[in-house]
Amino acid sequence: MVYFNNLWHKFEEIDSDHDHRIDAEEFAAGCEVVGLRLSPEEAAAEFAKCDADGGGQILFSEFCKWCAERHIGDNDSAEEAEPPVPVKTKKKQKRKGGGCCASRPTAQ
Repeated sequence: MVYFNNLWHKFEEIDSDHDHRIDAEEFAAGCEVVGLRLSPEEAAAEFAKCDADGGGQILFSEFCKWCAERHIGDNDSAEEAEPPVPVKTKKKQKRKGGGCCASRPTAQ
């Protein structure tokens, strides 16, 4: 979940017109968001690879598949994730004596 959440933030940052699709121009301008420095020709080639359905725009699912295949964001998910909150547990007290009846008062 953290991985895809991080990718969504990157996708939104690249999607400059906020239409939930990335066109070739947005892709070329936003490659650095995912850590890639590409020439215009390289960006066009990567866009074509990412645009799996050939629709001329990249949908979030296509973006996720493309990033996963290239291991983009793998390191981000661990760094950006919230650290786990430790769960407090009640410590068991050791009883003196033996067995479960050691804590009961004895009848005299």
